[in-house]
Amino acid sequence: MANAMAAKGHQVIAVTNDYEDVIPFYHLDKDVQLIKLANRKLTVPLSVKLKREINRILPCSENTFVLYRANITAKKLHHVLNEKPDVVVAYEHEDVLVANQLYRDILRIAMVHFDITTYFRRMDKYALVV
Repeated sequence: MANAMAAKGHQVIAVTNDYEDVIPFYHLDKDVQLIKLANRKLTVPLSVKLKREINRILPCSENTFVLYRANITAKKLHHVLNEKPDVVVAYEHEDVLVANQLYRDILRIAMVHFDITTYFRRMDKYALVV
């Protein structure tokens, strides 16, 4: 999708949580800018781990680990990108959270391959484009 959009003349930036030495699974054309945030292995604070365990017993909130990682990713991405995108296409539930946190006023498209309501049970129907 990124290659096709770049071939049509759009500026495309692909963002991953991978480290610099990781080669993308799919080939990206030279016109696609790739940003690697190096977020794959985060040290999670004990408070987040405790909330996660409590939530397993009494499910009352969203996945605390995913929310924590999304917050870290949003902060890193905010410092890396110099301009606001026209559209954000998110492929994982965590990416949707990042897009919602940073870009509430632009089109956000979630292309996830599972029932997204299992991760976002407390979001209203207007929070996502699915």
